[in-house]
Amino acid sequence: MPALASVLSARVIPALGGETEYVSTRLAWERLDPALRKRLESSFAWHDYAHSRGKIAPDLASPEERAALPPQCWRMAWKNPANGRNALYLASHAYAIEGMEQAAAQRLLAELMDAATAPGLSYVHTWRKGDVVMWDNRATMHRGRPWPAHEARLMVRTTISATRGGRSRGRALTVTASGGIAPRPNPRVAVGQRDHRLHIRRSVTQSKR
Repeated sequence: MPALASVLSARVIPALGGETEYVSTRLAWERLDPALRKRLESSFAWHDYAHSRGKIAPDLASPEERAALPPQCWRMAWKNPANGRNALYLASHAYAIEGMEQAAAQRLLAELMDAATAPGLSYVHTWRKGDVVMWDNRATMHRGRPWPAHEARLMVRTTISATRGGRSRGRALTVTASGGIAPRPNPRVAVGQRDHRLHIRRSVTQSKR
């Protein structure tokens, strides 16, 4: 299951640049032609972290990152169980669509990306030290803007993912953080007949330069 939510906190901010842009893929879904939405409801796309990093530089994704983040196939429409609204599940990691010729898939992915990121549809967050922004990973795309190469920018991202287990009761929280902090389980709390597991991963998204 894709990550449920992300939390980004600003620790060191450059004097200029380094903003983060956000777009709603729920809004993108609602703006699509109904026939295309119907088609995408049964479509699956392949996502690969190394693919998106490769657009910046061929070897930007390290062998360790490639091993930890292998390609994944996700459905292209995700419905929020709370409000029933669909979202287009898309990101720069997407590189192929199941059952579609590669060139045609690339064209469709590019068209969907252009539609989701059209001018006037984004929110741009200008960071201040200590700012914290949280978003729904299943219905949001984001990207960082450039900043001067000689200035430091340090952001800490916490990613929360949820999985459903069997019939055992309780919620398990685990935290995995960079910087040598070991995984740490939290106490189990009874929440119902199904087991909902939240896994929280914290990482430094940009290190000091």
